[in-house]
Amino acid sequence: MKILFVSPNLVYINPTQSLLPIALGMKADIFCYGNGYVSDELLEQGIDRFVDAIGGVDLIVSSLYFAKDYTAERINAGLKNYAGYSKRFSVSDKVLADIKGYLRRNRTRVVVSFLDSDIFASSQQNLDSISAHGKYYLGPGTGSFSLKGASAEKYVHTKLKKGDVLGLYDNFAEDNKQYIINLQHIVADNEFFWQQLFLRPYDLTIPGSAYYRRAELYKFVKSISGVRVARKSYEYLYKAADRLGLRPYANYYLVKLYNMAFQQRLVNSKMCVTDGGLIAFTVRKYFEIPATGALMACWKTSNSAELGFEDGISCLELDSFSQVRDYAMDVSKHPEKYQDIATAGQRMVMNSHSLTARSDQIYQSLQRIKQETFSGSSWVTGKFHLLEPSKSE
Repeated sequence: MKILFVSPNLVYINPTQSLLPIALGMKADIFCYGNGYVSDELLEQGIDRFVDAIGGVDLIVSSLYFAKDYTAERINAGLKNYAGYSKRFSVSDKVLADIKGYLRRNRTRVVVSFLDSDIFASSQQNLDSISAHGKYYLGPGTGSFSLKGASAEKYVHTKLKKGDVLGLYDNFAEDNKQYIINLQHIVADNEFFWQQLFLRPYDLTIPGSAYYRRAELYKFVKSISGVRVARKSYEYLYKAADRLGLRPYANYYLVKLYNMAFQQRLVNSKMCVTDGGLIAFTVRKYFEIPATGALMACWKTSNSAELGFEDGISCLELDSFSQVRDYAMDVSKHPEKYQDIATAGQRMVMNSHSLTARSDQIYQSLQRIKQETFSGSSWVTGKFHLLEPSKSE
């Protein structure tokens, strides 16, 4: 199978989007097109000429950059906040129009990836544009988050851009469930780490952005005596630099350093605590933490059970701060009691959510799309399932 991947070539703090072309290329012949992937000369010649030169393609996978209702100016404003692999680049009006036209003309062969977006914040205008540029979608299915606690989750509201509304993606996913490859994050091979809990110097850490519950929990755990908490000093430095306009996340080496420091906290901690915010969304930490071999203690999300996370089997589910205190104190004294849970969590992520697993899941889905037999997909207790066409289809 020959696949055209269309996107600017960027480096993200969240590695999932950068891993997507790798997942595609593990099973198919992949050709990448877009700023940072090919020369300015090839971009000026146009995408049709590029595709003709490689002998055509079976399917097209596109990032959101070229599918949303964005002008080149809007895209370039966003690109300033991300790092590239080589020189800085910008998208011209001509190149954008050329790529958008190609995607629209080939809509029935286009899969638009939502893996690089905060799906809970969308505008109807952008969702309509995405639908016009691709028939199939790679991202979470319906019911992947809840709006019950959204009003109190200030961090979520910082993600809202002009015209964005919380919850519109869920309606989009429901309307297009037969066209969605129901996948979320990808964990790379080098994110897996094998070291037993008792060898890790810290008892507890709370990685990630300051969601409401995490921020309050971080204050709470400081009062727990006898528990060593891994701090996140580097995050404060990056945030301060960003506020000063230094754009640390647009520097390739600083992004890599950030990711290394983040992973080091996980591999040095016996227990890592996370949540999906008050919107109960399964963020990447639900996969990153078990991959490092750490014990994950977490609040249940809207679809964590379907994705394979079982309380007392592959993770510890939480419903109060006092549970965090009790678990942390016990883990610090008796880490061997929790080793089997940490190991089971790591094994589940490797089998179902690793780069190899995602490559298989995506390829199986793309094969059906190519054959025009794809009817959607779902998760059942950690297993990815392709849905069979109904008799009426």
